[in-house]
Amino acid sequence: MYTPPAEYFGKTIQSSLERQLIINFLAAFNKGISRGGYGPVVTAGQVLSGVRGRKAVGITSLTEGITRIVGVGIYLVSGITLYTPLLITLIGGAVLSVPLSAYFVSRLPAGKLTYIIGRFSTALGGYTLLKLLILCSIINTKKNSRSCQTAGSFSIILGNRLI
Repeated sequence: MYTPPAEYFGKTIQSSLERQLIINFLAAFNKGISRGGYGPVVTAGQVLSGVRGRKAVGITSLTEGITRIVGVGIYLVSGITLYTPLLITLIGGAVLSVPLSAYFVSRLPAGKLTYIIGRFSTALGGYTLLKLLILCSIINTKKNSRSCQTAGSFSIILGNRLI
């Protein structure tokens, strides 16, 4: 499917399947090791790959909603008892996230949306780095700096969330 080039801040970026595959691989790896951070990584990565901001938010919202529904479905089919408030929250988030994101994205000018995506991605990265520095200071006081180095390298490279 042809995607016309996107223009951000005066630079034209042609959508690239190779770039999108790399970003999606990193996002999936990040999701696997950290249990979170898929949406911001994929949205920002799509914008960097040349996908327009509105499409990037729409694609990410739709895939996250589908992923949540499939996850709950797998649990239900496997016979594992689910904690009901968690089930309601997951399904509610999946159902509400797609139309809400579509509504807000349709109301914002395209240039402003790209700016907001960039700012939120930078803020999320800064927050992750701050949590990492706090975690490292706690670990270093306990004389276990090797764990801090390992956690730091994964967090900075992948932008994952530290809990």
